[in-house]
Amino acid sequence: MAERVRNTVGSVKLRRRLGVIIILIGVGIAIFPLLQQAFGAYSQWQLEREWQEATRRSQSLRPEVNETDFYVKSIRGFFSLRIAQAEAESSKSHSGLSTSSASEHKTLPARARPKPSRRKYPPMGLVRIEIPRLNMYAIVVDGTSGYQLARGPAHFIGTALPGQIGNCAIAGHRNVFGSWFRDLNLLRPGDTIVLRTPRKTFNYRVTQSRIVRSNDLSVLHSTKIPTVTLVTCMMPHAKNRLVVFGQMAS
Repeated sequence: MAERVRNTVGSVKLRRRLGVIIILIGVGIAIFPLLQQAFGAYSQWQLEREWQEATRRSQSLRPEVNETDFYVKSIRGFFSLRIAQAEAESSKSHSGLSTSSASEHKTLPARARPKPSRRKYPPMGLVRIEIPRLNMYAIVVDGTSGYQLARGPAHFIGTALPGQIGNCAIAGHRNVFGSWFRDLNLLRPGDTIVLRTPRKTFNYRVTQSRIVRSNDLSVLHSTKIPTVTLVTCMMPHAKNRLVVFGQMAS
């Protein structure tokens, strides 16, 4: 009798423990999407702060020169370099010394030496994408790893940067984390896609959209004009991708 009671008590405790475990699993499954959304929102909050700080810093810098000033300075630099080279050759002929072209370059005045090129655009982490039709905006991160895609729309490394000739390709989640590209299927030809840096804004016009297989990398190929390509998954078919194409507005 006592043995039967102990077995009954043991089975009741086991059922209770199993019930608690099942409840915890159910709660975890229920709140997991909320945790994903919270992580995406927190990451965007951090990136937004970096964006605002970069914008404040850019406003404190001198304004960018316009194209006319750029060409005038380039022409002045070209002639300054030629004059400096001529003076160096004249000095060499008078002194009777024979020097290599490398040593001639070293004799040039510092102001006449060609300056190393600077990166024209900031990192992709400081680019903001805005789609007015969808009332969507987010900070773009660089790289399409799982972690980066969880933080925000992600720029495919190796594709063009905003405003450059080529294909600026950006991927984004549609139903997890921030779900930034959830309504991408609502875009129509002529809609605006804005890529904004702390100092410049680039407007693109949607030209078309289509569905491709997930292994179709042709959508990432470079182009001869500034374009943007937005990529997201097709629900519920994860093997397909929805791709939206846009060209820079003139």
